[in-house]
Amino acid sequence: MSAPKPGGRRRATPSGAGGQRAAKTPKPDPFRDYVVDQLRDVQGIAARSMFGGYGLFRDKTFFGVIYGGRLYFKTDESSEPAYRERGMDYFHPKPTIDLKHHFEVPADVLEDSEQLAVWARRALAVKS
Repeated sequence: MSAPKPGGRRRATPSGAGGQRAAKTPKPDPFRDYVVDQLRDVQGIAARSMFGGYGLFRDKTFFGVIYGGRLYFKTDESSEPAYRERGMDYFHPKPTIDLKHHFEVPADVLEDSEQLAVWARRALAVKS
């Protein structure tokens, strides 16, 4: 136990080796799990909690967002037209947050794991 805080309550200290906290078990999220499964042909993909959703990474490269039951990939001037032609919009979950270079992935692409892998690799190739 740590020293009492003002107000008289004591707080338990983290347990484990070296006093470090155990890794949190991710909350169940069927859509996140579906997206990661659909991306199985792209090695090394991880979904990490970010801004109320998940960031998609391969190694340290951030290339996508899962938020509100939608998937967004990073785009550039050569890949963005494919999204716009399909009527997709960029990521803007709140009036104060815009990722104008991350566009929603069309549903038919998301449902086709081979096609999704192609789009994901294109997103991974976008330079920051």
